[in-house]
Amino acid sequence: MPVDGPHHAACQRADAQSPLSPDRLAARSLPGIATALTTGYDAWASDYEADMDRYGYRLPVHMVDAARLHIQDRRARLLDVGAGSGLIGEALKAAGYDNLVALDPSPGMLRQAAAKGVYRRHLEMALGTAALRTGLRCDAALAAGVFKAGHAPPQALACLLGLVRPGGIIILNLDVGEGAAAYDGIARRLAADCKWRFLKSTSPFALFAGGAFGSLTTIHVFQVTGTC
Repeated sequence: MPVDGPHHAACQRADAQSPLSPDRLAARSLPGIATALTTGYDAWASDYEADMDRYGYRLPVHMVDAARLHIQDRRARLLDVGAGSGLIGEALKAAGYDNLVALDPSPGMLRQAAAKGVYRRHLEMALGTAALRTGLRCDAALAAGVFKAGHAPPQALACLLGLVRPGGIIILNLDVGEGAAAYDGIARRLAADCKWRFLKSTSPFALFAGGAFGSLTTIHVFQVTGTC
């Protein structure tokens, strides 16, 4: 997802009334989407990791590899967006990061994450919830498996901006295939509005060992350049 010219002369901070601003998004349906998903993830929580292990889920390793490259300070406050059962947090902790915050709307999943003992805080709420923008500002955010069909919509990418300090890092994955263009378009729009700048993308890789389900994804890294 290369985004050309993120700091060209005409680049200015997006207007507060932009349809991509978190304040506008908070009034939309993001918490409603999360409510619909929560039921399914609560029911899956006790079996989730066994299922991921069975198929060789590879995303945590790749996300942490990106963190190592772009977040050198192991004391940095990292927000795990869509933390689920804590697979990303567990991998981050093993890599030396110890100031972790879990965010997920599923209480069942968060109980699994809390049992790992790797997070300092556990926030049971959805991305886009207004309460998130009061006092929560992290050095970086990682969002694994969040931005995809049936989960957070493309417009929700903007909600990450209010959660990470200027200069901070956002690492997320986007699946290859149907719907990818919409996420790419929003990412480019945020860059054009000087909200973030593109740092790096990986080549597409299989989400599961052996290419199970034929799922391909890419990891993208951005640096926050402004506030919302």
